[in-house]
Amino acid sequence: MPTMATLAQLGAAQGLMLVFAVLSVGHGNRAANRVLALFIGVLSLRLFLLALEYQSFHAERFNVAVFSLLHLSYAIGPLLFFYVRLLTVPENRLALRDAWHFLPIPLAALLMLPGGPVLPLDLSGYNHFNALPDEIRTRVILASTPVFLSLGIYSSLCLRMLKRYHRSIRERFSALESINLDWLRMLVWFCLTIASFSFFGELYRAFALLDIGPRSAYSVVFSVALIYYMGLRGLRQPLIFDQSEGAAVAAGLPEMQGQPELGEHGEKYQKSGLGDEQMESIWRKLQACMESAAPYLQPGIKLADIARMVGTRANYLSQTINSRAGESFFDYINRHRVEYAKTLLLSEPDMTVSEVALRAGFNSQNVFNGHFKKRVGKTPTQFRKLKVYTKQ
Repeated sequence: MPTMATLAQLGAAQGLMLVFAVLSVGHGNRAANRVLALFIGVLSLRLFLLALEYQSFHAERFNVAVFSLLHLSYAIGPLLFFYVRLLTVPENRLALRDAWHFLPIPLAALLMLPGGPVLPLDLSGYNHFNALPDEIRTRVILASTPVFLSLGIYSSLCLRMLKRYHRSIRERFSALESINLDWLRMLVWFCLTIASFSFFGELYRAFALLDIGPRSAYSVVFSVALIYYMGLRGLRQPLIFDQSEGAAVAAGLPEMQGQPELGEHGEKYQKSGLGDEQMESIWRKLQACMESAAPYLQPGIKLADIARMVGTRANYLSQTINSRAGESFFDYINRHRVEYAKTLLLSEPDMTVSEVALRAGFNSQNVFNGHFKKRVGKTPTQFRKLKVYTKQ
């Protein structure tokens, strides 16, 4: 098992460096950064302990005291959950009542004590895991699977929070590239993959009693990949360790506080108090504003900005757009941008696609191309060529 031990050690070392990198960030959402550092730290400690286990074939005895630290793995799921929560709902800070999420750690430690219900024997005569009797090995494996089940449950909860966050920002912002937390969604999916493969792999090992490789091999491989993924993203995009902008977004603008949550099946704003006549008035004012001031041409225009121009509350404007246009603020603004861009593409043949994108209010040509292709079914270049050819 030297290869697995080396891999785990490399992952643990990389994780330790990431912990210092995260803690060195002196601005942004510090509470979230501290939780992220704990998450990486516990993951790295688990890798280090598993590396010791892989090397224990040459040890004189199975060190129960050292390997009991593996029960800290039960903290990985809750820490991921709290990190996502602090980024998407930063006003919901950690409190003493959240400590119950970590209760499985002492419970697992008590259950796994030598002479207890899981290990009813003295382990001092065994120098590694595979030397244990089959029945005890099966018990140990089954007792370790709740760690992966816990991580899977918490990862699913994180994905639900991120989905709600993404739905919320689409109602408030016209550009999402820097605040959509896509990298965090990928990280959570990574954790869910680790949990799934490890859980079912260990169950198969326990019931089949087959040697399918080192214990927790799936967990080690995916955990090392996760740590290196975070390291690479940190080098390419420092915002991975400083989500101050995303946290400010998640906190919500003053005008949006108290806006009802959007339902899964379209039930919206049931308690907003906005009547049909008032909604119609806001809709007319919005259309007039879009025609006269063209606010959609401003890159990064926000719902609150247009609400001030129209003279209404942001949540009322959001409800009006959803009801009258049948789409989110994000889609509403970008639809106007695409229509304006179509006009520019035909009326300004010498203007490059990149210049058209910026003139229409998009932050980049790539973002513009994506929106244009989605709505028109063609790229801007294809659209321009087709129209020119049709005229000829």
